[in-house]
Amino acid sequence: MNRRQTELSVASEHFSTTLKALRNVLPDRQVGERLRRLSADARLLQQRRVPLEILDSLISELTLATGAPALLTQAFDTLDYSPELLSKTYLAGGLTRADALVLLCRYCRINSEGMSLTLSRGPQWFTLHLTTDSQLASAASQHAAFFHGLMRTLVALGILDSAVLPDMPAAGLTAAEPASSVHAGACSSLIHLPAARLTAPLAWQPCPVERLARRERYLLRDAVAAEWSCAVTLLLPLLYRQGQGDIDQCASLLAVSRRTLQRHIKATGVTFRDLVEDTRKSLAHTYLAQSCSVDDVAERLGYRQSAQFYRVFRHWYACSPGEYQSLLYPERIEPIAS
Repeated sequence: MNRRQTELSVASEHFSTTLKALRNVLPDRQVGERLRRLSADARLLQQRRVPLEILDSLISELTLATGAPALLTQAFDTLDYSPELLSKTYLAGGLTRADALVLLCRYCRINSEGMSLTLSRGPQWFTLHLTTDSQLASAASQHAAFFHGLMRTLVALGILDSAVLPDMPAAGLTAAEPASSVHAGACSSLIHLPAARLTAPLAWQPCPVERLARRERYLLRDAVAAEWSCAVTLLLPLLYRQGQGDIDQCASLLAVSRRTLQRHIKATGVTFRDLVEDTRKSLAHTYLAQSCSVDDVAERLGYRQSAQFYRVFRHWYACSPGEYQSLLYPERIEPIAS
């Protein structure tokens, strides 16, 4: 590894999950002995972020010792990807399938500096692009395993059909699901998803805002670069439903002072007011696309009167909410009743 690679790290949670998966398919003693030899200083394994080179070497050596190129993929396949579990994880803050994709990308950024998951959006398609640092000794193994876990997650979210999984290779081939396409490579993979399928709500009810805030505090602590604006944007929809959503409430939930939160948000080039408006505008589109009534959308966004929501919506989209729904659903003669 070059100097830059020796400075890369993974979140302790990701490291622990990988160890758990490996111990599901290998004797605990075999994993433990390799790990002790690779990390002479045990304190390195107790930090919030663990050096990536330790994980890289562990995977490489175990793969070589077992003679199983797909060892890590087999290990990841033993993990739980059920909707019931996902609703209790970092995806708990999502309201739609599209939200879940954004959260997946964010979690990947926190998980490992040796891997990247990005999302690009177009009018008709969303594209997920997974890449792995090709200079890692275990690059192909890590990429294949994470890709497998990603596919299992997309199936659990209802975004992909489970039929893709039996034929899904560890790397290097192509699988297809109607209206979606999956292209898997050794260190770079693409998944194209129809945008129309991603506006659907997730299969679970929004989690309590306090539980989501605890999760966000954990992620802010473990991230290489804390994403405070993202954390606030996740809290706001749940606070709106309670008729709340001011900066003092967000600061309290994230266990910082109002001034500290303002400073963190300002460092990203925006203000709290910007986050409020952007979040409400995005949510208005999401709820209207889900056929919610205008009055219901206004209430979900924390407006005390629908008339206030009408005025703001016209400022955003230059049309009324009902007209906007007619554009979303052109086959309807009348807009959805408020």
